[in-house]
Amino acid sequence: MLEGNRPAKEVLEDLYANKFMTLQQIGDKYGVSRQRVLQWLNYYEIERVHNRNFDRALKNTKIKKSELAKLVKEGLSTKQISKQVGERKDIIEALLAKYALTETYNQIHSVHFKYKRMPSKAKLEKLYNSKKPVHQILKELGCAQNTFYKWLDYYGIERQNKPKKTVTEMPSKTAFEKDYNSMTLGELAEKYDCGTATIYHWISVYQLPKK
Repeated sequence: MLEGNRPAKEVLEDLYANKFMTLQQIGDKYGVSRQRVLQWLNYYEIERVHNRNFDRALKNTKIKKSELAKLVKEGLSTKQISKQVGERKDIIEALLAKYALTETYNQIHSVHFKYKRMPSKAKLEKLYNSKKPVHQILKELGCAQNTFYKWLDYYGIERQNKPKKTVTEMPSKTAFEKDYNSMTLGELAEKYDCGTATIYHWISVYQLPKK
């Protein structure tokens, strides 16, 4: 032992690098803090090998891609998944990358779903089919209407009474230019049953002078 309770380099190296003891475990063994053990490693210039424990745990994990994908689809966070399957959070994060699920996970937890963690498909379906007013469902979920519909689309839940999108056919330049020279934007939008944004688009396409 050197300087009080600091072990010799070979002893510390054996505990840390060969027996895969954590800094906390070594600290408990010698009655010191984790930070003090880190100082010992730096003093002896012992290379940090925390990745060995990580690699071993990742290799030995029994979590399958299908199981992890299901939990991700349910909208669980890595912390929640870790707790549910009894595995380290960093292992879960590594498995997301290994199984190419990181993008899916990030999509679910992206800014589009910032109001609240996305509920499970079963819960969302049950609420949506409960015939409750949408505003009441939004209140229960604590989210905005736009977010709610994004969740429906993500899970592939068909929207009730979803209006069919209609595309207004673009008129010929001759016909549109004639109307444009004699009508206001509002009148044009009403005649062609479209928004003013569409009218502006046609004006740009046909390179007509703005009024």
